[in-house]
Amino acid sequence: MMTTRVRFRPRLQTQESPSTRPGDDLVTVVLGAWLILGLFSDGWAHLNRPGMESFFTLWHGALYSGFTASAVWFLRGRWCR
Repeated sequence: MMTTRVRFRPRLQTQESPSTRPGDDLVTVVLGAWLILGLFSDGWAHLNRPGMESFFTLWHGALYSGFTASAVWFLRGRWCR
């Protein structure tokens, strides 16, 4: 019979303070909700409005503005730290 030994190493804590502030977390949650709500509303519009195939709609605006705002926020957070 074969046995396997597993050694667990304790995690090293590299910093004592959290890496983000609560305000940063709140902005991330709001922008993520904006993006997801835009995604769901755009999907709903495509399923329930059969004649709507234009790119310039309110639903596409919500989706892509949420994506753009989230991308800018994440890139800002990445470059500023």
